[in-house]
Amino acid sequence: MPKANDPKKKEFQDVLKAEFVPRLREAGFTGSGNNFRRVNGEVIHAINIQANKYGGSYAVNLGLHLTFMPLTWSGQSPDPAKIYAYECAFTRRLATPGKTDYWWKYSGLLVKPAKNARHLIDTYFRFGEPQFAACDTVKKILARLSLRAIQAGAEPPLPGMATSLSTAVNAARVYLHSGDKDEARALAEYALAHHSQAPNIKPVIEEILAQC
Repeated sequence: MPKANDPKKKEFQDVLKAEFVPRLREAGFTGSGNNFRRVNGEVIHAINIQANKYGGSYAVNLGLHLTFMPLTWSGQSPDPAKIYAYECAFTRRLATPGKTDYWWKYSGLLVKPAKNARHLIDTYFRFGEPQFAACDTVKKILARLSLRAIQAGAEPPLPGMATSLSTAVNAARVYLHSGDKDEARALAEYALAHHSQAPNIKPVIEEILAQC
């Protein structure tokens, strides 16, 4: 159990504050502490630096949402200035290639907090920022959310824990907003055919179909 005033934790945090936060601001993010957001038109990018509940390490969560898409947990419109990564429609954990999860340690025998904090920063700008760049417009997102892509098993933007069902529902919303009702209907019908995976999502699908 780390000490309440762990000097290694402070060293890790100080590096992030001095070196990571300024670079995030240069990249267009706003926010403070452990949460940052960037808005590009209708596209929202979110970053959360998550502390391990057992102490000793941090992970980084990435989130992608759209200003016109309701939050799944509340059905309310998102506030781009307050949305958290975990609330986004598309999420994933920042990690090095070949991994889906990664925790940067600041505590432990032989652990070098400053070095690990800089590795976190490097990992974000080498792998996280390009993932955001690949989905920084609605047009780019649409290209990865077609029914054909979903049926072929292609990964959605920031795949995380997304299922083909949740991806289809979110994709239908995006296509509907873009004015492509045919694709939106096809995606919603696909979701309806698979809604037994999550029965409570049926009203949402029917609402989308009613607008098609």
